[in-house]
Amino acid sequence: MQGVVTLDSPLGGVPLIGTSIPGLLTCWRGPAFAELSDLAVTAGPAGVPDQGSVSETLCAFISSCQNETNAEMVANAVESGTTVDNFGSTTDGLYTPSACLLPALYAVPSTQVVDTASTSSLSALGGNQGLSPLTCLLASHTQVVTVEQGAILGLIGSQDP
Repeated sequence: MQGVVTLDSPLGGVPLIGTSIPGLLTCWRGPAFAELSDLAVTAGPAGVPDQGSVSETLCAFISSCQNETNAEMVANAVESGTTVDNFGSTTDGLYTPSACLLPALYAVPSTQVVDTASTSSLSALGGNQGLSPLTCLLASHTQVVTVEQGAILGLIGSQDP
């Protein structure tokens, strides 16, 4: 594999409160609901500055794989020649509810990046302007991709060798 790019992805999970609200208000059900909060627990207290790096890999929950942290797995991939790029959004309501004008019960933007990646970047990608707090929280991923697609393509495109 030549490379892996993640964009706005909960690599280190999301606290239970962060999965509960969308889970109650939308049709989001199934194993992802619980797996994201279980994954967040492996990183320690919510809001650790390097949550995406110190959490276990998700495959530890859904299959039999080597028990290692995201940082260890990514370092091994990079060492073997695979480029790994993580781009996260500080304005996604799932990770930072205050970006949607909701109470700041937690903030886990670092869940989206792993410090051993080839590129690891958190940016204010926007996409929440003009939305009600509830719509913002439930549609943050879609809004970021829809409104900021030029910025996203610029980020990903700039990684070409």
